[in-house]
Amino acid sequence: MRAVKTFFSIVLFLVALVCFIMGISSFADPDTGIAAGIIFFVITGFSLWLGISTFQIRKIKHEPVAESDNSLIISYEDQKGAISERTIEIDKVYKKGKYLYVDAYCFLCGDNRTFRIDRILTMKNRFNDNVIEDIESFLFEKYKKD
Repeated sequence: MRAVKTFFSIVLFLVALVCFIMGISSFADPDTGIAAGIIFFVITGFSLWLGISTFQIRKIKHEPVAESDNSLIISYEDQKGAISERTIEIDKVYKKGKYLYVDAYCFLCGDNRTFRIDRILTMKNRFNDNVIEDIESFLFEKYKKD
């Protein structure tokens, strides 16, 4: 979905830019300038209505404060089988149904995410590269609620 929004954002920006340039360069033909200006504002409004911004400013929502066991690098396989490497900071670990889950801030996404523990392929400490062999036991023991 992010790729589709990016594609449409670029297309809308280019069309709006062409309309804007036509409007500026059409001093000899005011009708073309007016039409181009209207199209420019319609496209800009439509892109804002869709929530697409060509100049999005990414807010930094989360930064690690200091070295911590909570900050980990994982290889994760999603439900579609795609594998990605992510840096996460764990908030909590819990069991829901027959699976254990991790709620964590994902630096790749820039947002909080939930990860199923059985889909975490590898895990290591972000700061000292210590590999965690038994992921489930490590997480359950470290983050279990008393």
